[in-house]
Amino acid sequence: DLHRRRHSFPTRRSSDLYVSRATGDDADDGLTVGTAVRTLARGAQLVRNNFPDQLLLADGGEWDERLVTRDGCWTKGGASPDRPMVIGRYSEGAAGAQPPRITYRGTNPQFASSAIQVMGEEFPGNLWIVGIDFAPRQDDSVAHSAVYLYTNKSHVAIEGCRSVGGNSFLIADGVTPNGLNDLYVGRCSIERTKDAGGQHSGGGYVVRVGRALFDGNVLDTVGWDGVARTADCKFNQGWYIVGNFETAADCVLFTNNLVLRPAHCAFQLRGQESYALWNTVVDAPIGISGGHAMLPAGCYWTGGIGENTIVGWAACPGAAQGESVRYSRGSGAQVIKNEYVDPRVSAYVEQPVGDVAYWGNRVTRTTPGGAQ
Repeated sequence: DLHRRRHSFPTRRSSDLYVSRATGDDADDGLTVGTAVRTLARGAQLVRNNFPDQLLLADGGEWDERLVTRDGCWTKGGASPDRPMVIGRYSEGAAGAQPPRITYRGTNPQFASSAIQVMGEEFPGNLWIVGIDFAPRQDDSVAHSAVYLYTNKSHVAIEGCRSVGGNSFLIADGVTPNGLNDLYVGRCSIERTKDAGGQHSGGGYVVRVGRALFDGNVLDTVGWDGVARTADCKFNQGWYIVGNFETAADCVLFTNNLVLRPAHCAFQLRGQESYALWNTVVDAPIGISGGHAMLPAGCYWTGGIGENTIVGWAACPGAAQGESVRYSRGSGAQVIKNEYVDPRVSAYVEQPVGDVAYWGNRVTRTTPGGAQ
């Protein structure tokens, strides 16, 4: 459907640019599979800003370089929300070939070491990143995210990607209150991210973003090494929404995600209008946290935690020791119809400032034989 829509505008046709590590040649034009270019740098040079071009990487290829258009950043996007630029994949016909993989990791802090750092005033928004694997080299000394969005433009989608290693999959900063809107992260797999010197790490760190949906993602062992949680792990969340302290944030939704063995919180909802609905959390020191004791005066969590399943618990030295739900500083927020399976503490009220409705929640106890 996307392909048909994009080719129904004869006055501004899109271009598909092909990049192949195995058969590409940067002397070619990249416009067909047979004339694919070889490097990400050449492909990035060929796609056009403000056009619905597709930069397609060949399955089975591996690149130890960044996706860059200018000054270390990615600055190009599509023509409109329904005619986005796409960074995606294609098959060269090899059966069972793995998705294209980017292994880049720099030595500078956070955004400068990311595989793709989206920023720049000329970036128009309207960008999709689809079906790419990220496998950054490990380096415990420098915080890192596979994708870094530092932009107040809108309509960015990340779908069907996989990230193994590094410190975070995503850092998204809208620069100004509600600067980045219409962000979608869906059906991504994020595994084995690891703490870097107490920096925030895990699945994603999101600030000054509105109208965002995180749906159907799987996070497995994020924010620690999988061996022993440490006191530093209390900074490391599966999904961490900080929100907009200057103004009320538009809605941020976390739905249908699976979070296994996070370092600390599976979800920390510090954003004002942020919700976690229909998610499953397994073995977390805190399953889901709504609000925060450090929110500024008069800034309340107004969202909800509803119909989630939170299974088991874990301990994190220097931090929480097994709370299915924690909440504080709410105003009209709701914690409703969640199921806590074998909790240590089903719900903990950190700082009862404001009004949080708590009802319809259920505790289920099991035995080794499976009986409740």
